[in-house]
Amino acid sequence: MKLILLALILSLISSCSVATSKSNKPEYTKPKTSTTPLKKELNSLPVIDGEKMFIGVNKFKDLTGKRKSSDTVASFSAVVTQGGEAWLMESLMESGWFTVLERAEQESVLRERALVIQSRNTFDEKPIPLDPLKYAGILAFGGILDYETNNITGGVGASYLGVGASEEYRQDTVTVSLRLVSTSTGEVLVTTTATKTVISTSTSASMFKFMDLDTMPVEAEIGLARNELVSKAVRSAIDKALIELIYKGKEKGYWKFKK
Repeated sequence: MKLILLALILSLISSCSVATSKSNKPEYTKPKTSTTPLKKELNSLPVIDGEKMFIGVNKFKDLTGKRKSSDTVASFSAVVTQGGEAWLMESLMESGWFTVLERAEQESVLRERALVIQSRNTFDEKPIPLDPLKYAGILAFGGILDYETNNITGGVGASYLGVGASEEYRQDTVTVSLRLVSTSTGEVLVTTTATKTVISTSTSASMFKFMDLDTMPVEAEIGLARNELVSKAVRSAIDKALIELIYKGKEKGYWKFKK
């Protein structure tokens, strides 16, 4: 009986391991482009009544000051992205409402234009002047305001005669702010904040038994952890803030929806 029971246990462990490796084990994948999380909502926005607005995007800063935590070593990596303006530009363009102008790296653009002008004046008898830079009627400002960890933590577990299972979860929260400012007057036209939760879960099962086979214990454990991407949460919050600003601007009469 003991040998049969041991064989059944080993078979169960083996089948669980195979199932886990097939369904949850990470696999090598080819690089691919990612889309904004609220792409469907951005594409479903009402059409602007008139031409697209020229908007300049500056730095979208990390204002949290938070660093990644580690139980073993000190970490100097920021817990959130330091380049949020790239995601903001993508969301603005995806909405179909704005023509995005580079402002975060404008110095690089100006230096390159100076090189082009110098080269044309040197080698061309009749140099063709560059087109003038577009000016933005609106500027976008904002940043990641806060990243709170362990807002909600908990779990459940049970064990009987050395066989048990448990589940744990944790919720973090990321908050971003976004505002649109008039270039001509400096007035803050619309502003909003958006919050997104970041969920982490862990599920495990274990078994510890003495089979009285030369006092050799039998021990097995299987588990799975899933962590929602912080980057995806930040991008979702940026998308939500932008959608909210568009509707707020319409309510205040700064722009209209096409009927």
